[in-house]
Parts: sequence; structure tokens; C-alpha cells
Amino acid sequence: MAGRLGRLLTAMAPPAGAGRIFALSTVLSSVGVGLYSGLIVIYFNRDVGFAVATIGLGLSIAGAVAVPMRIVLGRLADRIGPKPVTIALELAQAALVLTVPFIGVVPAYIAVVVLLTVAEEGAHTARGALITAVLGRQGRTKVSAYLRSAFNAAATVGFALSGLVLAFDTHDWYIAAILVTAGTRALGAILLLRLPAAPPSPAPAAAGRWSALRDFPYVAVAFVSGIAGLGDVVLTVGIPLWLVNDTHAPRPLAAWLVVLNTILVVLLQVPLTRDADSPAGAARLQRRAFAATGVACAIAGLAAGIPAWAATVVLALSVLLLTVGEMWGAAGGWGLRYELAPAHAQGQYGGVFALGSTVRTVVGPLVVTVLIGWHAAGWLAIAAIFVLGMLVNGPAVNWAVRTRPPEPTTPEAVGDPVTAP
Repeated sequence: MAGRLGRLLTAMAPPAGAGRIFALSTVLSSVGVGLYSGLIVIYFNRDVGFAVATIGLGLSIAGAVAVPMRIVLGRLADRIGPKPVTIALELAQAALVLTVPFIGVVPAYIAVVVLLTVAEEGAHTARGALITAVLGRQGRTKVSAYLRSAFNAAATVGFALSGLVLAFDTHDWYIAAILVTAGTRALGAILLLRLPAAPPSPAPAAAGRWSALRDFPYVAVAFVSGIAGLGDVVLTVGIPLWLVNDTHAPRPLAAWLVVLNTILVVLLQVPLTRDADSPAGAARLQRRAFAATGVACAIAGLAAGIPAWAATVVLALSVLLLTVGEMWGAAGGWGLRYELAPAHAQGQYGGVFALGSTVRTVVGPLVVTVLIGWHAAGWLAIAAIFVLGMLVNGPAVNWAVRTRPPEPTTPEAVGDPVTAP
């Protein structure tokens, strides 16, 4: 047992060099993300005095603005290089967080939350292009898996710290948490300076300025991947509401199941990312994700009207399948996002791929909450959505593969990483 655990922990460690720089940067910034996310809404409500509706309005506006800006900032990363854009956006987040204690009026709150969300989402896109530029084709998907594990572990620490701050619930503790958030994000950005230079790839003469938006097969794959992301909504919205309102399972189980999900992602995301470094392999993983998530939804519908212990077992099994589906879906999404995008436009294409996430963030909560109101039949309807995703996955990916233009033969194109310092 000890030997197996040691091998698992070794497998979870990112490769030396640039991979570890990315991982350490992610750990530092993610502690801040968890700390900030866990308390900022309550801070603006209790300490500043904004109405809950006002806080929600600012977040909605920020989300709407950030989606198209990811494409713009991704294209900027392609033109001037992903490294300076990523670092600039990470430092911008730290600077914007430092302005939070000075916000006292609604317009300032909306302006800062919009800019912060744009910087955060743009940094995700630029970082994906930076990972490709530094690590090449053969390293980017595996390192993305390491980074997701690191993010989950570190963000969980941040959430735990936010709980401590909320327990004290004083102005000084809120300000201290905001300062820690800014500091960890700044340190994470500064670490990226140690990465090798990542100059932009030259674009072919025939490439258009906004070619990704006109690449309809790629957009189709992005939205199919967005359907896979609905599993996150089922886990964080559907299961808790179903558990509390329609089953006899103990209410604290809703939180424990999220903890189970986080632990499994930290431990298993890397092993479950194998075979995602080709379009065919990534498509297979995504189909497995649809299958696992669909079965999980069908099982969840069985939890109503049975004894508490049985409901607990059913919901735990459902969350286990949801988590496996989530990890397969994430791995498949990375593979398709990277492999189907041309080397010279990884940033812009990454921004367009993010459009698919609107299925999860905009449509998902409404669809899931409405359908679980239909009880067991609603859970079967949610499962049918994932069956549909499984059916359209192959045709969409095949369409995208057939329409890829040939790539130039460069070190990045064939998979050689840039040498780390």
C-alpha cells in the first residue's frame, strides 16, 4: 500500500523545469483564488454594505464582458507572445485586488469586478498558449492535468482559510485576506519570469485576423465540449438541491460530496489524462465523460424516497461517476482545444474554445434546476443531454480534423519544447 501511494504521489509531481515553474505559480495564485472567492461576496455585502442583487449584477456584467475579451486577449498573446501577456494579466489581477478595500460605491465595484474578471479569464487563455509555446505538443496536455490537480489542492486551502476569516467576520481580517490574495497572485506571476522566452509563431500569409471565429468546425467542437462541462453544474447545483429537498440523505453530505470530488481530482486527474494528446484520443475521453456523467445522472434520480443510508450510497456513487466524467471531460477538452488549433493562433483559438463554457455557465444552471423539479424523470432528461453529447462528439471532431490546414514544420509544431533556463 505504501509503495502504491508513493508511486501515485510521484506520478502527481510535474516534470522538472518549466512544468514545475507552472505548477508552483499555479499553487501560489490558486491559494489566493480560493481565499478571495470564498469571502469576497460576503465582504461586499456585510462589510461594504452592497445589496446582494447589486453584487450579483456586477458579477453577471463581468461574465458577459469577459467572454469576448478572452478572444481579444488571446489574439494579443499570439501577436506579441504569450509570456508577457500572461504575466501582465496576472499582475493586473494582483493590482486590482489591492483596490478592493477602497471601493465604496457601486460604479467602482462594477468597474473593478469587470476588469478583474477580464484579466483572470484572459490570463487563462494566454497561459494555455504559453504552455504550448514552452512545452510543445507532447507536454502541454499532461502539464495541464498537473496544473488542474495543483489548482484544486491549493484552492481548497484558500477556501479553508476564507472560512477562518468568515469566522472572525471583522474588517481587519477581510483586509488581511485581500492583501494575502494580492500577494500570492503577484508571486505566482513573478515566478513565470523564470520561464524561457516564448516568441509568437509566425502566421501564414493567408491567415485572417479573426480566423478562429470563422472556423465553424472548431466552434462546434467547443460547444460539444461545453455540454460535457454541464457535469460540473450537476455536481455543484443539481446534486445539493436534490439531496436537500428530495432525499432523506443527511444535509451535511452535500458538502462532504464536494470534498470527495476535490480529493479525487487532485489524486486522479493526471492518470486519467492519458491518450488526450491526439484528436482521436481526446474525443474518446470525451465520449467516456459523456457516458459516465449520463449514468451518474440516471443513478442520482434513484435517491428519492429511499432510506437515508441507501440515499447516501446512491449519491456517493453518482458523485464518483460525475467526478470521473469531469476528469475525462477536462482531459478531452484540453486535447481538442490544443490539437485542433493552429500553432500560430493558440491564444485566439483558446479564447474561442472558451465560448463553449457558456453552455455550462449560462444555460446549465437554468436547465439543471428546472429538470430536477421533474424528479426522477428530470434526472433521466439530464442524462439524455449527455447521451446527445456522446452522439455528436464523433461527427464534430471528425469535421474539425478534416478541415485542419497543414501546419508548417517548426519545433513547436512537431512537439519539441522550448528549452528551459
